[in-house]
Amino acid sequence: MADADAIAALAQQQTITYVESKREPIAAWNFPLADALSAVSATLLVFDWLLLFSDEVKHVWNSRWSFIKVLYLWTRYSPVADTILGLVAHFSYLTPEQCRTSDAASSILLGIGVYMSELIFIWRTFALWKDSKIVKYSLGGVWLVSRISADPLSIFDSAQTDLYNS
Repeated sequence: MADADAIAALAQQQTITYVESKREPIAAWNFPLADALSAVSATLLVFDWLLLFSDEVKHVWNSRWSFIKVLYLWTRYSPVADTILGLVAHFSYLTPEQCRTSDAASSILLGIGVYMSELIFIWRTFALWKDSKIVKYSLGGVWLVSRISADPLSIFDSAQTDLYNS
């Protein structure tokens, strides 16, 4: 038990020393582990893209345009923009205004990506149920109600956070 307490105290002291050495406002992403995780996630994104690009060209790019193709392309490529924004935030110094702008853009991209991913799952479930109108309207209704009820709350929370931080 004493060893665990000593390790925890040492880790806390190293964190405090690191934070004090930065001499700038501290946020969670200023720590080396967050930087490393950001770089690893970007590497995995590029690796995934390289592995699947030829199949994507063959099966997606050469197909006719449809709603599901737009959903797929958005969910496939918006993380690239989001990852670039994240890497810039992690590995460069941003002014507070630039940080807020980057965070807002990243949040918007993430939100739209989540919506599109949810719609893809709804579309696939609808297809698995052989285009059942009950499934279509049930899932669509639940999705719509969840968006209408959750989004204003998250916007309100974001506005409250902005007021608190300014």
